[in-house]
Amino acid sequence: MKKLVISLLAAVLMTLGLAGVSGTASAAPYPGTVPVSKPAPVKKAVRPGGYTKFSIATKGNAKPVGTARVTCRKGDKVAKRVWSFDGTNTRFNGPKLKSKGKWRCKIHFTGVGVFKNSKSVVYVRVR
Repeated sequence: MKKLVISLLAAVLMTLGLAGVSGTASAAPYPGTVPVSKPAPVKKAVRPGGYTKFSIATKGNAKPVGTARVTCRKGDKVAKRVWSFDGTNTRFNGPKLKSKGKWRCKIHFTGVGVFKNSKSVVYVRVR
């Protein structure tokens, strides 16, 4: 009889102990960052002396905060432009491309705060 009472008491204590004490949360840690997709050109063909328009997209409805640096090259010619994002816009104008041909444009986005850095290479044709 003594063993039966002790085993029932042990079972009750185990049940109450496991139900009353919860473990740590099993969620993934908060990364604290917003992924930024690769910058892509909105306009891939422009006229000589025109601007190429680029867009930076983020996950969700967040608007990017940071700096975008665009460097376009064609042979020995180089055109650069830096653009700052303050959370109000997602599109920006690239550098002025003066001569005709195929330009290779590198876009580097440096995020501020929770926005991740991103870089991309696109080709723009000037006709």
